[in-house]
Amino acid sequence: MINKFKVLMAASASILLAGCTSDTTTSHNAGYPEPPSWDFPYVTEAAYEISPHNLEGRPFNSDGLAYTHEELEALPVKNMTSEQLQNYADVVTHAFPDATYQSVPESCEDISAESLNETSLANVAYISIQAVEKATRDSARSCLATLQKMYRKE
Repeated sequence: MINKFKVLMAASASILLAGCTSDTTTSHNAGYPEPPSWDFPYVTEAAYEISPHNLEGRPFNSDGLAYTHEELEALPVKNMTSEQLQNYADVVTHAFPDATYQSVPESCEDISAESLNETSLANVAYISIQAVEKATRDSARSCLATLQKMYRKE
């Protein structure tokens, strides 16, 4: 189960944590929470402390998700609204939305469709609504539209 967790977190984090390293913690903080380290398992442990449950009150499991892999794979993510999708975001994105979004490429069109999964779309949806900074929310909203369009073509 731990290997499956690492693979899932790596896949969903590929667009959201790819550029983050432990030295980015203080480089761009504008008043929003950031983990003490982006290294696994420290980042997830810090996230569980801040956000043990998703927006619906469901506890995050040991995979950092509030839903099973099967439930996530069955979601019609390409047609869901951001309000619906945000409930499926992972624990790290839930706890650190603004900080997590800092590693997303400036143009979401540079993200490959193959790197997307249900959780990565849910993470961007969560950020588009829950991020502290308006510019981050606006960028994530635009990015989500681009990613859903890519996902539809897949």
